[in-house]
This record gives sequence, C-alpha cells and structure tokens, in this order.
Amino acid sequence: MKKQQGFTLIELLVVIAIIGILASVILASLNSARLKARDAKRMSDLHEIQIALESYYNDNGFYPPCNVSGQDACTTTGGSYPPMSAMLIVPQYISSISNDPTNIATQYGYYYTRGFKITGPGITYVQTGSKGDYILGTRLENPKGGPFPGWDNNNLNYLIGN
Repeated sequence: MKKQQGFTLIELLVVIAIIGILASVILASLNSARLKARDAKRMSDLHEIQIALESYYNDNGFYPPCNVSGQDACTTTGGSYPPMSAMLIVPQYISSISNDPTNIATQYGYYYTRGFKITGPGITYVQTGSKGDYILGTRLENPKGGPFPGWDNNNLNYLIGN
C-alpha cells in the first residue's frame, strides 16, 4: 500500500475550530481593555477640568459659572444646557474641554454644576446654592457606584467635586 501524505478533513476542522476559539477569547479581552481605557480617559479628563476649576477658585474665590450669562450647569452633550466649552476656565485655565471618548452625546459626556456638594461616599449630593461648591460627573462603562439621577443623563455614575 502506498502511504498518503497530508491532513485529513477532520484534522483541518479541529485546527480551524481551535484557532476560532482562541480568536474569540482574544477579541473579548481586547474589548474589555478598550472599555477600561475609555473609562480611564474620562476620569483623566474630569481631573484636568477639576484642576482648572481649582485654579480658577484660587484666583477668584468662587467656582466659575458655565458662561457669561451666569448659568450654573453645563455639559459636553448639548441639549438644554450650555456647552462646557463656554466655561470661563477656557482658555486661561485649560486649553479646551475634551469630549467623551465615545462621542455618543446622548449616553455619555461630562457634566458640571455649581452650587451642589457631594455629601457621602456613594453618589449622594445636596444643593447648597454656594458658589464655593461644585460637582463634575460622567458615566463610566464599568461603574464602581450606582447611578446618579441628575441632569439629562440618569446613568451618571462617577462624580467628583468640592
């Protein structure tokens, strides 16, 4: 009998199945890494805005309004609030306000309001009306806390402030 060389169809199918399983595992871990990277960018952006707000406070003795007409709430998402790009910290204290990494304005974005204060370790807050208090918020894709029912986005889950 003559010996045939090569692979059988079964052997080829097994190898292709193994490659497919490995590819799906790698893609799943890449998606998780992308999600974490977007959340890290959001937190970094908010901390940059926070540094600019603190610099403004040190120079003026109060946190800035959102625009020259004195509104106390603004977002990067548009809608009924003024844009954060019009805040009085731009360009003197920060060159520009970044947009959310996903650019999905209806679900994600950055929010600022003056006259509110974080009151607890979770996402609890109180309205003080003071120009010495503020909250910055965003929605993380991998949240560590519960939702904050505020502004026009009831899925905010990451707050920082004074």
